[in-house]
Order: sequence, then C-alpha cells, then structure tokens
Amino acid sequence: MRLLTLCLAVTVGLPCSLAGAGALQGATSGQVGNGSSPVTVCDADGVTVSYTTSGGNVTSVTVGGIAVACNGASLRVTVVDGSRTSVASGGPVTVSGTSQTVSVSPNPAGATPAGVDVSIAGP
Repeated sequence: MRLLTLCLAVTVGLPCSLAGAGALQGATSGQVGNGSSPVTVCDADGVTVSYTTSGGNVTSVTVGGIAVACNGASLRVTVVDGSRTSVASGGPVTVSGTSQTVSVSPNPAGATPAGVDVSIAGP
C-alpha cells in the first residue's frame, strides 16, 4: 500500500508541477540585478554588556558605550550559553542614548550565560 501511495504522489505531483511551471512561461520581471554596497557602522569601537538578575535568573541585559550615531537604531540581544546556543533574547528596542536596557525572555539562570550577541540595525 505504501508503494502505491508513493507512486500516486509522484504521478499526481509531477503533472501538477509541470502545469505550474508552464503557467510561469511568459512571466517577466521589470528589473533584475545584483550588486553590493557598503554597510555603514554607527558604533565602530564596540559596546559593553552587563546583566541584571532577579532570583538568580537573568532578566535583562544592559548594553553600554553605544555611540550617539546609533540613536534611533533598533537594538536586539541574544544571550548564549557555552556552546553558543541561544538561551534568551530580547528586543527590538529603539536606541535612545549611550546605554540601553533590554528585557530578555525566558530568564535563564545567572550562571548560564557565556556571552551576548548584540545587534544594532539602523538608524
């Protein structure tokens, strides 16, 4: 019975795929291209990171030393363990100064974090 089902799926699926591809014939795009452009950095000298804990669990991450040029940017943090696995994350929050606190969820044990990945996008 499994062989019959597989054969039916392949037999039925193939004509549908070909019909779908046939419907795309004649479809055109106004513009197609590729390229690259430089990405500007609002904070070239890095940031500092500290944790706030409650009941032994990390509840928020404070990112400090943020350059004024980053005001208005979107800030996200990801708390990682020793194997670089995400154990908590927070954001986005809008940067509005040289230090920004981001609540994280879930709240991992204070001994768990081995690092924090910080993303500042924009402004």
